[in-house]
Amino acid sequence: MRLLNTRTLELEVFATPEEARYAILSHTWGEGEVTFADVHQPQKGTRGWGKIRQSSEMAFNLGFPYIWIDTCCIDKTSSAELSEAINSMYQWYEKAGICIVFLEDLATTDEPTTPEFAQCRWFSRGWTLQELIAPSELLFYSKDWNLIGTRTSLKSIIAKGSSIPEEMLDINAHSQRERLDECSVAEKMSWAANRTTTRPEDLAYCLLGIFDINMPLLYGEGQVKAFKRLQEEIIRSKNDDSIYAWSYPEEKSAKQHFWGLLADDPSAFKRRHGDGVAIKRARYLTRRSNSDTTVSNRGLTVELALTPLPEDKSGTIFVALLDCDMQQEESSNALTPGIILQKTSWHNDAEFVRIRPDYLLMLLMNRIVVAGDSNGGPFAPLLERVRLSEARPRQVFVPHKLSPPRSPRGILFHPEVAVSRLPLDLGTGVLVDVLSQPSDWLFYDEMRIDRNMARELAVGSAEHHDPPGLRSTRLRTKSYVLTFDKPSDLGVTEPMILGSLELEINLSHGWNLWHVCLVTGLEPLPPNPVGTPSLYTAPWYAFVDKDKMSAGRLDDVLVKENRRKKKLLSGRLLRAHFELEARHSRLYYKVGLKAVPFGDAEDGA
Repeated sequence: MRLLNTRTLELEVFATPEEARYAILSHTWGEGEVTFADVHQPQKGTRGWGKIRQSSEMAFNLGFPYIWIDTCCIDKTSSAELSEAINSMYQWYEKAGICIVFLEDLATTDEPTTPEFAQCRWFSRGWTLQELIAPSELLFYSKDWNLIGTRTSLKSIIAKGSSIPEEMLDINAHSQRERLDECSVAEKMSWAANRTTTRPEDLAYCLLGIFDINMPLLYGEGQVKAFKRLQEEIIRSKNDDSIYAWSYPEEKSAKQHFWGLLADDPSAFKRRHGDGVAIKRARYLTRRSNSDTTVSNRGLTVELALTPLPEDKSGTIFVALLDCDMQQEESSNALTPGIILQKTSWHNDAEFVRIRPDYLLMLLMNRIVVAGDSNGGPFAPLLERVRLSEARPRQVFVPHKLSPPRSPRGILFHPEVAVSRLPLDLGTGVLVDVLSQPSDWLFYDEMRIDRNMARELAVGSAEHHDPPGLRSTRLRTKSYVLTFDKPSDLGVTEPMILGSLELEINLSHGWNLWHVCLVTGLEPLPPNPVGTPSLYTAPWYAFVDKDKMSAGRLDDVLVKENRRKKKLLSGRLLRAHFELEARHSRLYYKVGLKAVPFGDAEDGA
């Protein structure tokens, strides 16, 4: 750390801030600033030197032999030194004996409480936020170097103009770091919402000290990447859902449909529900388990409390309740903020994207009381009338950016029936075969190891002898594959049939044969009340009688209510289910059959 001698105006080097008693200057940059190289030059008559001399004289008169000034005490030609200085700057301001604030655009006035004080350029800059909070005390000087007041004497004006609570500006309270830790991430972000920096990345870097974060600087990465890196570091070190409690104006939200959980810049945390609302840490025991949030280059895996949005026929829209409070001044009611998520795929109940970030919902007792604007938009029918079902904690993955979907290129069918929780005598003898091979289906006949016997095989190998039933573990597997000419879920605007197979179900070793045709297809989801497009189409199946299949009378199964999804088989129900399977580097809809007891809850009967 370099410090400027207040008598000689020469730089001296100290290993740590504790080795010297120093003051520190906070100011906004202008033309002719004195740099590190300029300190060693004999010419000291520029405009910037006047600021150096005046601040050094003020520090000397206050009893400080040294002063730190950001323009000349850092060698900015060294990227390593610049990175170290920015990561250490909050500590340097924190350990300074006094901070001298020079307001070069404020004239001396007998009324320091006038609006001109709070409107000074110093209050709109990003770097001065930590310079306002970190020091033990600040002295404000006008452009004529006349003392205006201290942070304590002017705290009410500063708090009103900056949205920083007065207790954060009062030196009579406990330490600043403890006070900062009590504030939520969203509240601290809101202090920077209206501030700007010259370099775009500095909008993130200037907040490192506020959040007690250290990270490498990558000038050139851009504002969005720098700010997301900052949020990822905050998530790794703090357990605070308020980092997701941001919103955008309607005009920015309308630019795209799908978003991640991280904001692009601090302005997203600007208070949009009135000046009297702040996001605080939850006051009571939280819902969260010990599950950690995992940060990857693709997105976040996080535990959120989800509840489906009422009256959503698509079944894809959920409200995620955040583990923090939205508190109004002079109100004892703590509201719970909620964001809106949309499910991304039919086969994965754990992947979502954020939608409509112009709405940051506020809930009280499982009712939406505020929806982000005066009329509630698409949530108007729900406001204070509809009670949401109890939110359940779930581990979900939210990508930073939604990747283009990989569409299945066909259907894969294995003529087998899985048996679920059936008595042994009912679970035997359920076989299935394809009666005829349609011309557009490909047939594969291959050998595989039964997965149910894999553990037994491993034990047998360890004991160096073949386990009982070894021969039965190697099964001949038949599969039928139907390949599409183009991706199956593009342009699906109404129900469509993908393919069909005529099956023979063999019950009780041939004593009971049942013929049925399995029809599979796709259909679009119903529109959701929020207005975003669907991210997938839903696969469906139906069991059709052979005579109807032969006659080609399949139009009725395009209507959802006409599909028969179950059949009674000796006290069992036959149902189909869809999965995804990769084969030959392509994704396929894998259709499987399952026999379950009649009335099994798994079947929904």
